[in-house]
Amino acid sequence: MNTRSLWVIGAVALVLAATGCGSTRVAPVPNVTGERLDVAKDTLDGAGLDSEVTGGGAFGVIVESHWRVCEQHPDPGVRAASVELIVARSCPGTTAPGRVPDVTGLRLDVAERELGARGLEYYVYDSEKVIIRSNWTVCDQYPQAGEPAADVELYVEHFSCGDDDE
Repeated sequence: MNTRSLWVIGAVALVLAATGCGSTRVAPVPNVTGERLDVAKDTLDGAGLDSEVTGGGAFGVIVESHWRVCEQHPDPGVRAASVELIVARSCPGTTAPGRVPDVTGLRLDVAERELGARGLEYYVYDSEKVIIRSNWTVCDQYPQAGEPAADVELYVEHFSCGDDDE
């Protein structure tokens, strides 16, 4: 090996060591405040970001879908490699009982559980017959999140919104 090759190999090794061998990515932080913890972690994983959960009561977080992200650090839009998620069973200032939660983008079965847990009735509108509820995604809802309502209209599509192939 010549000297130039050794310099190149050394420089590459130094860069890999400084970046943790490429295991962590720095990316803009999405806004996950107010989301269920499982949904927030999936969103951060999809963006290539690590997360650390703070809170969870005396026993910690056992079932992630039962916890909400009340705060996140750093703030959305900031570039980071990891995000701290502060969780609680319910967050102050979030959707009050009788108000519609945001279920757009959720699987239909998950959205139905969320609405049912809040005592809201819902109606599903689709172009085909819904058989396996987990294969459908809520693409739109009426009324919108935060509005008072007793019932909610869910507009769903098979698998993901905007896919005409399915």
